[in-house]
Amino acid sequence: MIFFERIRFKASVQVFLFVLIAFFGQACDSVNTDSAETKVKAKYPKTYIGSFPAKVHFKTLSGGTYKYWNENLGTKFNGEVQQLACSDTIPVNPSYYNLNDEDPNLALEYKYSLDQNLMPANWSNVTEWPMNADGTFYSDGKYEVHSWIKDSFNKPLYAGSDFIHYDNSSPVFEATLLRSNAVIIDLVINDLTFDYNKFSQDLISNPILINDNFSIGDTKPNCSGKIQLQELGDNVSNKCIPFESQPLWGIDSDNISKNFLRIRAPELVQSLEHFVTIDGTMMDCSGNISIADQTTSFTTVD
Repeated sequence: MIFFERIRFKASVQVFLFVLIAFFGQACDSVNTDSAETKVKAKYPKTYIGSFPAKVHFKTLSGGTYKYWNENLGTKFNGEVQQLACSDTIPVNPSYYNLNDEDPNLALEYKYSLDQNLMPANWSNVTEWPMNADGTFYSDGKYEVHSWIKDSFNKPLYAGSDFIHYDNSSPVFEATLLRSNAVIIDLVINDLTFDYNKFSQDLISNPILINDNFSIGDTKPNCSGKIQLQELGDNVSNKCIPFESQPLWGIDSDNISKNFLRIRAPELVQSLEHFVTIDGTMMDCSGNISIADQTTSFTTVD
């Protein structure tokens, strides 16, 4: 009876030791593998998900010089601040947050795509979108570019995405819309990367005429200012109608290239054509400069 108990105890100990060895063996393998990979990744590019926060981002490129990431272009009349990265040329060179590329022995490689689910077949050793093999023609527009970086185990690490606004067109003052005879008018400027902050600086150096007590029949002052309003025939005498406020800026929710400069004017003569001129030029975020002294017209209603 005692002999049987010893045998059963010995078998139990053997089973226990076998399980223990198997457990620690796997644990050691796991620790060693994780430790090795962690050690390499401490020097190599880190992924965008999990605890490795490498993240692609674009900077504003103007005149061959990188300026800002998500440049502040001004506050719209709904209170939203417009921030974006823009360029008047492509290809553009993305940058990365938290990218550890200080090891001279590492040869980083990249992939870029407009579709997160369509990773390009070939890698590039240049941070450049569009990639060299991309023969697509890109027109002005807003593009979300996805990025991958190759790790030391030849695995593609997703590095997130960012937006770049490619804009090679100058701002165009294309229309003036009468919103009410009260009088609110919208100056419509077609430009993907319109920079209201730059325009605001022009309003300081070239202030518009403002007189909130002006009425029909009052003597008009000589024209001056970044934005000028005239009645039909006043161009001969160079007389202008003063405004009642500084302009506010907004963007059409359905067309990001359609900018509004909303400004209040005094009561205007009914059923008469009026002209609005933007004095001088306008420059957008990408560095494109408009033609000078653009003018559009509108007609008041009865």
